[in-house]
Amino acid sequence: MAAEEIKTEESSVRKTCPRCHSRIRVKPSRTTCQNCGGVYGISYQGKTEGKKLKPKEMKSPAPKKSKKFSVYVIECSTKNHFYVGQTSSYEHRIKQHKDGKGMAFTKKYGVRKVEKIGSFSSRDEAMEKEKSLRRELFEKGYCVNRCYGKCKQVNEIEPSKPSHGEAQRGETEVNKQRAKEIPPNISGEHFFIQTKRGAKATALITNNGIQVLKESSTAQNWVTSTPEAVMKKGDELRKEGIIINNLFTQDYIFKSPSMAAAVVQGRSANGLRDWKNKDGKSLKEVMRVT
Repeated sequence: MAAEEIKTEESSVRKTCPRCHSRIRVKPSRTTCQNCGGVYGISYQGKTEGKKLKPKEMKSPAPKKSKKFSVYVIECSTKNHFYVGQTSSYEHRIKQHKDGKGMAFTKKYGVRKVEKIGSFSSRDEAMEKEKSLRRELFEKGYCVNRCYGKCKQVNEIEPSKPSHGEAQRGETEVNKQRAKEIPPNISGEHFFIQTKRGAKATALITNNGIQVLKESSTAQNWVTSTPEAVMKKGDELRKEGIIINNLFTQDYIFKSPSMAAAVVQGRSANGLRDWKNKDGKSLKEVMRVT
């Protein structure tokens, strides 16, 4: 008998009554409270003391409202500039753009007109639509966000008017143009580029531009941020056989020192800074002295 009692005591568990909140040790098989008759596992409505209350069914949680992701296109104040985006909070996001608190693109080029393209149940669908719209506008020649300077409109933006007068502004533009030209008195001087990515080139300054000499080597690959115009130029030289296996097979004259430096190094480059003579002076420093 004692053994049976010990066994019962060991197999019992503590349960809390949802009705009177008493916590007592009972057999696992027991389904009702021995104090008030409440049923374990049932939620009771109202006060529990001294009343026999009916159990109520547990309410299932209300289904969560699924998010909708909106895709929109903004026509900027600057001609031929568009912003394509997607958001789960359309009105708030558009307000940010109009207040200049959205992306830097719309802050720079302004907001003229907003068009909502549609709503999607998942962000992946919205992003796919966003990318296709951006690609479509890009291929039509418009400047869009995330074009990374590759679109045609980047260099066609009308510059903001400076505070000084028309004559002064014209003089400034002339000075900028002169700074890009290589003075003829340094023709015949050699300049060099050598990088860790395999580029090792020698160039000769001529009256027609900068001539990269035969046997000069280029970088083995393009950096991901390389401008499209640079990659296009490099591909043309490879198709013509001027560059084979990253080596110049003949001398080639570039009109721009920066284009020559970019093709050689496989990335965006400033030719006035990257080309250096045997004394370690950059092309820009040499031009300044002369």
